[in-house]
Amino acid sequence: MRPKRGKYSRRSNQKRAYWLKSKIYEQVKRIAYQDYSILTTRVNPRDTSRLTPWGEPVWRGTVFPSKVEDFAVYEPGTPLVATASGYKSHSGLNAARNIAQKAIKRHLEKATLDLKSLKQ
Repeated sequence: MRPKRGKYSRRSNQKRAYWLKSKIYEQVKRIAYQDYSILTTRVNPRDTSRLTPWGEPVWRGTVFPSKVEDFAVYEPGTPLVATASGYKSHSGLNAARNIAQKAIKRHLEKATLDLKSLKQ
């Protein structure tokens, strides 16, 4: 998704790359709606991996910790997410839930996440 190197200035290439990405977003949005009747929206992914869907900070690691003190360490890029209260999930699934919740909150008033469905 980058323009040809060396042909244009850096700023001009940055603008072209931004335009290319926006064109791809527009085409995907159009195809999703026209062909599959799927509504799409863009959401800021900030803090989606650092928080649970209820706003609690999470611990990230490869193995579930045995001591409560071990929850204080945050390791980026690891597959397991957990809290001291007992919530465990895959980090990608946790981020996807947070992104979906941000999209729902944008379009619905008083959107909440059901605790019973996630703590099985």
